Amino acid sequence: PYAIYYRPAGGGDRMEAMKLVSRDDGVTYADVRGSRIAFASTDAIYTSQDSGKTYKKITSLKAGEQVTSLKLSTDGTSIAYGLLPDVGSKNTVKTVSVDGKAEDDLFTSDKPGVFIYAWNKSLKQIFYQEGCYNCDGSVPGDMLRDLTTNKVTNPLTKSAESILTGQPVISDDFSTIVYQLGKTTAAGRTLDLGILGFPPYTINVFTVADSKTAAVATI
Repeated sequence: PYAIYYRPAGGGDRMEAMKLVSRDDGVTYADVRGSRIAFASTDAIYTSQDSGKTYKKITSLKAGEQVTSLKLSTDGTSIAYGLLPDVGSKNTVKTVSVDGKAEDDLFTSDKPGVFIYAWNKSLKQIFYQEGCYNCDGSVPGDMLRDLTTNKVTNPLTKSAESILTGQPVISDDFSTIVYQLGKTTAAGRTLDLGILGFPPYTINVFTVADSKTAAVATI
């Protein structure tokens, strides 16, 4: 089986924290907030509250279930994760506290793939992508969802000539999103599998309060 290790940031030997349940079990998604760590395997979701020295299994997966993404809340107290019950079905975004004692459902997507960027528990807002899963890839849609009203907006400005390249980053207070756009064509070349856009790339800042986007750099 695969083993999970930790090593002091200042240096030193690595130490084994735990082993996964079998040789077929591997880590699929992980996130870190301060001393808290969460990761999903093909079998379960685990958390650590001591910088990875010890782990606790907080939820188990049933046969056929897949975690499509996982993120700690901005305050580090809970986890949001996308759960696909089986191939081709709808995805339900669920939450569980880091101690495994409190669970809830946030929303269900018609898309099988939900890829969470960030979740602000106190503001009741989540930033994520939707798309396919167990597939060759697709151009996903970016969603900012108010979990109180379930209102969804698509905050990232794109055009037929541009495509999102890389993962956008949102501030912890959900006030600002930074993202990068590339061109969809270059010298007769077009996008294909494995090609995520062409230069020049534009770094953009989106302000949530006024829904305004400003280009701040070109690479």
